[in-house]
Amino acid sequence: MQIATLALAVTVWPAWFAVAQGVDAAKPPSMEERRARQVADQLDRIKFVAPPMDQPCVELLLTRVGFESIPDPRRAAFNASLAVALEAYRACRRDTVDAPLMSLRDAVKASLGERGMPEPTQASRVLALRASAMECDRRLIDTAITASLGHPPATTDERVDHAMAVRRTDAAASTLSDAVPGMTSLFVSVSPALDDLGGATGLDREVARVLLLGTAMGTADAAERYSFEWLNGTVFLAGSTALEVQRAAEALEETGGHIDTMQMMGVALTIQMRGIGTQAATLLTVDAALVQALPVGLPPRVAYAIVDRLAQASPGSARGRDIGPDIVKVVSDATALPSTTPEQRDALDELLTSWMQGEMGRLLTQLLDEARLQRELAQRSASLSAKDPSTWKLDGPGDGAPQQMAGAYSNLAKRRSDAEAAAKRVEAIIGPEAWKAIAPAPRKSSRKANADP
Repeated sequence: MQIATLALAVTVWPAWFAVAQGVDAAKPPSMEERRARQVADQLDRIKFVAPPMDQPCVELLLTRVGFESIPDPRRAAFNASLAVALEAYRACRRDTVDAPLMSLRDAVKASLGERGMPEPTQASRVLALRASAMECDRRLIDTAITASLGHPPATTDERVDHAMAVRRTDAAASTLSDAVPGMTSLFVSVSPALDDLGGATGLDREVARVLLLGTAMGTADAAERYSFEWLNGTVFLAGSTALEVQRAAEALEETGGHIDTMQMMGVALTIQMRGIGTQAATLLTVDAALVQALPVGLPPRVAYAIVDRLAQASPGSARGRDIGPDIVKVVSDATALPSTTPEQRDALDELLTSWMQGEMGRLLTQLLDEARLQRELAQRSASLSAKDPSTWKLDGPGDGAPQQMAGAYSNLAKRRSDAEAAAKRVEAIIGPEAWKAIAPAPRKSSRKANADP
């Protein structure tokens, strides 16, 4: 296996070595132009720092943590105060974030052009950038809260800490890839669920908010570290780690030894991602605790709506994949049929509640399984050295990332089969003739579904 081939294989997130190899079906006129365009594309995909806040973002944040909407009599004063704060915020970002960010981008661009990959040492500059951005955010949030209340908040007002914690988790989530292979259930930010709180009303609404904000408070530090380790592993360490492993394997073969290609890939990927394991396990464990607590403190429908919203917003969610019929829609359609009797509606309601509880149970199991695998990954990777094949001892061919992926696909298959079984129960309740009116479109191809769960 050529070095570049191994690098491409193990740097799935993203394929940095496409830059070095000049892979492009369009075939621009010259190699220089092609490389320049590819370098620019790679730079655009790197999420060095969270995007800045604006007024709608600030107001949404305050609403999420429980501040009341600004009443009309104070709206003008609030807008004026926030306009001044936003101008100071933009100045803060220009001075402490934008300028050093441009410098870092130039350095990474040079490394991509010269080596086909960033320098691993450049990663440390990201931490300083993100800390500066968060300090700008903190000042803006403090001012916005004071403007919202019309006076400085009380020192005991938990909403102040909640606002900063939610912003930190939101910022961390915004810097992650939109698709995290293998990590199908982890959710970093709870903001998607804070926006509607599962449709809860009254006391249930406050219980839901308390549970979700408790998660934000408990995971802000881990979320920030997870986000950085993900960037570090997938961007700054991927290429150099792959090359070191390949060269060490070649040196071993020259002395009569041999390392299986798949093992080399597993070693390189494990080393590349080793900083992620501990932080991911922490986040997954907190996520699992939330998924377990929601059905205890809230009605099943509300709990499920919140859990489903968080799962759909996770970086590795099953969005767009075939996970079977949408049982919520199927039951809703069946209930709305004029021919459906009260007894049938009761049976449908019971079926939907049972299915929702099963879905939450499956997600809980998956979160706990992924947390265990991430802890094991962190333990295995601690003793690995890319330059020393004698340390390349993994526990088995199914461990690590491959096992995570296998577990993710197995879970999706289980969800699909359970959804299909629930749909058949709906048909049995309302009868075959009524079912024809609401039956979901059949899956296009079982082969495609099996190939891409």
